[in-house]
Amino acid sequence: MSRPVLNSKIIIAAILMSASLVYAQTDEASAAPTPPATVVAKTDEVESRSKGSFSVSMYTLGGFDDAQLRNYTDSSYAIYDSYVSFNYRLNKSFRVAARPAFAYTTAGKDYRGNEVTDKITNRDFSMLVTQYNIFEDLLPATMDMRQEARLYLPTSESSKAEGLIARLRYDISGKYFLGRYSGIRAWFKPSYYFQRTTAFVDDFGNTRLTRNMDSTHGLELDWNLNKYFSLKPGFEIEDKWSFSSEVNTCGTSRRPVECEVRRASEISYRFGVEIRPIKAFNFTVGIQEKRDLIDPAVQGVVSYSLLTNLSIY
Repeated sequence: MSRPVLNSKIIIAAILMSASLVYAQTDEASAAPTPPATVVAKTDEVESRSKGSFSVSMYTLGGFDDAQLRNYTDSSYAIYDSYVSFNYRLNKSFRVAARPAFAYTTAGKDYRGNEVTDKITNRDFSMLVTQYNIFEDLLPATMDMRQEARLYLPTSESSKAEGLIARLRYDISGKYFLGRYSGIRAWFKPSYYFQRTTAFVDDFGNTRLTRNMDSTHGLELDWNLNKYFSLKPGFEIEDKWSFSSEVNTCGTSRRPVECEVRRASEISYRFGVEIRPIKAFNFTVGIQEKRDLIDPAVQGVVSYSLLTNLSIY
């Protein structure tokens, strides 16, 4: 790959990071393409600029697949997980939030090699309640735990096509502080999908099983270098299960297969550099390799990411 191509990718990423700051102050709708391997885990929340109970923040996560950068000079940059969060703190321990979500792609080749255009799409809207400082009286002062229940509604086109009724996710995480600012964070996030059917027909005419459950758990080291920079190595394991279907035949009409429960299991090795130019804004540049745990012969996928956290109000 020539140097001008790499420079253009860096410029695009920088522009989109700046664009997210502008976008956060508009009333645009939210959105949703399928991501390549997702990258560095969500960083700690930025400091809210609101002095009251109500606050507004924004989160974006986008990037490139390594194959895009190697094979195409017109790779599409995809913001595949983003939301504006309207938060209300009930008291010291509880906060509720509503999150309209969106995705965005620039024109070019996506990670599958398909031609895409500049497009904003909806992702699933979610509502959540977060409890902070759980087991506060039992844990040592160097530890902090929180839990969260989050309900997703099918506002994206992919969820509507699949027949999703709702998705319920539980999230529990803990952090062990190493000094004043550094620490090790662990998390466990199981989800259950309420579906109308056990199988559906996709855009290509193939019968596919609907999602039943998934679970992610991982560990991340947040090593603070100074006021502005942190290093974030870590890993995450993701397991997915589908429903079984006794009344449907999967595959295509030429190659029908039985609809048995499908399970996927992958591990992601990650490394990120978090940069905090101001208290109300931080961003993380990351790299990740995702590997299949069920079939080790499957080649791993490398991707690069840009994650931003912004406190709007």
